[in-house]
Amino acid sequence: MTHRFTAEKFPRMHCIPRMCLIVWVIIIVGAMTLPGQNFQGHPHWGNVAWIPFQNASISTKFFFDMVANWLLYFPLGYLMIRSVPGRPRRGLMCAILCSTLLAFAGEFYQVFCHNRHPSMTDVVDNVFGGTVGALLAEVAGERGDWFALKI
Repeated sequence: MTHRFTAEKFPRMHCIPRMCLIVWVIIIVGAMTLPGQNFQGHPHWGNVAWIPFQNASISTKFFFDMVANWLLYFPLGYLMIRSVPGRPRRGLMCAILCSTLLAFAGEFYQVFCHNRHPSMTDVVDNVFGGTVGALLAEVAGERGDWFALKI
């Protein structure tokens, strides 16, 4: 049985958020892999901080990294909800799953890089940012679509 993508199943109003979502995923992948010349063919498992927030110190750098991770993944969650028509729970689960998978992929890439320090703190911050973005998109949808993308 062939499935046809019809306008009824995928309304036009979801096309722009989907395109923005694809672009934003490319931006996230680009941000996680910079600088590209650090990639090595062997892993550095000793650099991995396995326990989130274990060595967290109250410093400007720590808060900057945390907020940067939130802001990097916030649009991912928001655009994921805007891209999935109907079924808000399904969109929320997709946003959380995609945030988690993308965060783990980025940290796994960093295991093979010199001068990068993969951390579960980053994964937690990334998933938090994606989840907050998705929840805000759901609230925006329930309250009249403020700053929702419309054609």
